[in-house]
Amino acid sequence: MPLPKNISYLQYLAAKEDFKNLVEEVHMLEVSVSIHHCICEGLRNIALGDKALSEALMDEEDLNMDRVKDSLDYYRQASIATREKDMETEAIAMHRIGKVYGDVQKIASAAHKYHFQCVRLALTVMSPRIEQSEWYKYSLKKVQEHQERVALEEKVEYAKSRKPTVKRLKTKINKLSEEAKKSAESFLKFVYDEYPHPELKRNIIPNLDTKENLKQSLKKAILHYHPDSNGAHGEDWKVLCDEICKHLTLKYECFK
Repeated sequence: MPLPKNISYLQYLAAKEDFKNLVEEVHMLEVSVSIHHCICEGLRNIALGDKALSEALMDEEDLNMDRVKDSLDYYRQASIATREKDMETEAIAMHRIGKVYGDVQKIASAAHKYHFQCVRLALTVMSPRIEQSEWYKYSLKKVQEHQERVALEEKVEYAKSRKPTVKRLKTKINKLSEEAKKSAESFLKFVYDEYPHPELKRNIIPNLDTKENLKQSLKKAILHYHPDSNGAHGEDWKVLCDEICKHLTLKYECFK
């Protein structure tokens, strides 16, 4: 392609580069406008959802479920509009859905799903503003409460399932409790002598010559006898490890 008259080759290249930069800048502006349009649409749908939910809750005795469903539809539209474009607005929409399921419809499992998604999205783009926002703090609290509730249920179920084993091992467990009343050095020796670990690499002779070595030996013993890593050696051994680990942890805490 011939150069225009009265223009040098360097001037032509500079003009070409300027045009390329201009095209890229226009494209970036178009993307930015598109994102802001999606955010506006998301915020608009959240506002409409809030309005629908407020109307649904106006009569405390007769909940308008149609308007509750409308609010969920608006919040979902807000989520779709901002997905992969603005995580903060999407997180707010997830928070609103979680509140409807949890506070209005009383469906705990569904509420947790959306509160969890809200927190996950918020953590991805965390800022001081988000961290202090009421919607984030509310969803985070609900997620933590759910996790605590699940942990408690698992603890109760575990205690129930191990009850027959505890009864069968009552004599050994009582002996452990008696030995645990003695010094940390004495208890460590008792554990490794009476209940040597089935895996040789964990069956160590504790070094107890200094306070620091005693502390490290307690820490190693807690890792060796932790019940979560001892399930392969039978239920009796796992329950004994659980009891041993409890006493070792209490003694280790004294060194902190």
